[in-house]
Amino acid sequence: ILTETWLLDWFWKEVVRLAEGSRSGGGNPDTREQLLIRIARQSVGGDDFITMSDDMDSEAVSGLVSDRLIIREDNHVRFAHDVYEDWALALLLKQRNRDIPGFLTELDEPLRLVSAFRLFASGLLEVKQSPETWLNLLTALEGKHTLSPRWYQIALTAPLFSPLLNEILPRIQPYLFENDAALLSKFLKVLRTICVQPSPRAYTILGDLPPEELEKYLAYWTIPIWKQWAPVIRLVLQNPSVINDEVALEFAQIAEKWMTNTEKDQLFRKEIANLSLKILHDGLLQSYKDEPRNQYIKSVLWAADCLPDQIDDFVKQKALRDRKNRNYGFEELILSEGWIPLCKHLPKTAVELLESILCKKLEPDRFGSYHHLFMDLGIGFTRWHP
Repeated sequence: ILTETWLLDWFWKEVVRLAEGSRSGGGNPDTREQLLIRIARQSVGGDDFITMSDDMDSEAVSGLVSDRLIIREDNHVRFAHDVYEDWALALLLKQRNRDIPGFLTELDEPLRLVSAFRLFASGLLEVKQSPETWLNLLTALEGKHTLSPRWYQIALTAPLFSPLLNEILPRIQPYLFENDAALLSKFLKVLRTICVQPSPRAYTILGDLPPEELEKYLAYWTIPIWKQWAPVIRLVLQNPSVINDEVALEFAQIAEKWMTNTEKDQLFRKEIANLSLKILHDGLLQSYKDEPRNQYIKSVLWAADCLPDQIDDFVKQKALRDRKNRNYGFEELILSEGWIPLCKHLPKTAVELLESILCKKLEPDRFGSYHHLFMDLGIGFTRWHP
């Protein structure tokens, strides 16, 4: 699989450095590289055109112009394409990797560096294949509270935006699970908040809204980006023992989002439903806290299409309050939105359950009659007995 970081690595060796000098002409490989990084360092401050100076090697400049890596206009030079600037900045970051937080501070954290920084972080996992270096980068950024959290977030999400996610996850798994899976919890949070896309249904239902109003709804009405979510969900399902309090809170929202946006026998539905049931039966069902309890219950209810018998038993046994047996139920959740999957997939059970919640059972009087109910409504019985 061709990644940009791999292409950058190859391009830099073969084109910028002329295959380490095996191809003559166009300047010395070291000089060419240093000149590109120098131009990138100056351009990151906001200058698109860099003024030529006497210490710039003329042969290297001519060679880079000939190779269409830079463009010369009078006494100024600039990159021939934004991509070349990003690549040169990524190499600059690689050279300054001993103190990335300090270097970002020195540059005043320019937004122009975002693409290059993502490439740099991705290269640690894709090209260098060094999870330890990636983890060290995260640790350094996390400990620097004067920096914008943007840089930590970019480094943390680098695996999720990599085409090699399936290969990278097993390598970083030990680090995700360390310290009570603290890093996994952060990983799941960025997965559910960043790795999402607007729901197609939003365009169908709200398409007539003005663009600025529609944009607000699209920010909240989202669905997973499946290729990013699936490998991470698989990792959690294969290692349920790592689900502690923090991970349980994050995975609950992952589970609910997945179950409400898939149907029937699509990927992981039965597995997520069974894991949610286990988490609930292990004690969470009796919790007074709405989160993550309600998210797991919703995940279970939406599995009524793929595990009808199992979900039917769960609802009949656990939904209604029974304080004598310490079953606090989830009647409020049923009335707010839990009735939707039940009415769709377990209609008979839905009717029985809603009747039990909403309808008061009527008792006859001591003669077995119900006519006293009409008296309560102001209907007299002197001449007519219904």
